[in-house]
Amino acid sequence: MLSRLGSGGMGTVYLGRSADHHDVAIKLVHPHLSADAEFRARFVSEANAGRRVPAFCSAPVLDTGTHEGRPYLVTEYIDGIPLSRFVAERGALDLPHLHALALGTAAGLAAIHGIGLVHRDIKPSNIVLTLGGVKIIDFGIARVLEETTGLTQTGIVMGSLGWAAPEQLEGAAPSPAMDVFAWGCVVAYAAAGKHPFGPGGVDTRAGRVLASPPELADVPGPVRALVESALGKKPAGRPTAEELLLALIGTAPSRRRRPGPFARCSRTAITAATAAI
Repeated sequence: MLSRLGSGGMGTVYLGRSADHHDVAIKLVHPHLSADAEFRARFVSEANAGRRVPAFCSAPVLDTGTHEGRPYLVTEYIDGIPLSRFVAERGALDLPHLHALALGTAAGLAAIHGIGLVHRDIKPSNIVLTLGGVKIIDFGIARVLEETTGLTQTGIVMGSLGWAAPEQLEGAAPSPAMDVFAWGCVVAYAAAGKHPFGPGGVDTRAGRVLASPPELADVPGPVRALVESALGKKPAGRPTAEELLLALIGTAPSRRRRPGPFARCSRTAITAATAAI
């Protein structure tokens, strides 16, 4: 281990160096959670889900194991910055970079859904901006659609309430449409620098998600229609991630080549692994 990157509710993330001299992120579970059988099963589920996800859109899982009774997960280290931090420090994205974010995230979701997974916790801190594109991280509560496990039960809300779809808040069974709704929230947030369902605590925001329309005035026209359709209250009326991807490919804004918005991010500012906790 080289350094401590950060800590959250699930565990602590460290920067490490593999035997072949590549940087890796090591998630080590907190001691008080290590003895919880359900949590340990969820942690194993995260590792299994992570192994299935295509490398272009996430951090590949390299290893798992136990250290002094505490489970750990080793992934490729993502050299990037979470969208949440980027927007907090630099503000909303302009149209070309917003389009790139929307397209990259939709491509990642299309790949994730294509292998039968639902992420269920898409939010700005789980979207990492890198020089090579957008990465989606933290598959801690991802659901394999064809599997039935005790870790996910209808009627139990899983995910971050402030970014969850209406049916997710109501405890419905996981579906790709939940991730599409969260995609709409994330893109609207990146466009405006604020949540499309307004300020306040998660309970207040969840109430607006269930009953109020989103505020999309600051979302540029070429992207707004897609975001609006993704934020429909009824999951059946939302586009799929693949449909979003194809639509975004067809509406790419013309621009001169220029550095990405995070080209000047320093290595010390990179805390992508922390967001995965």
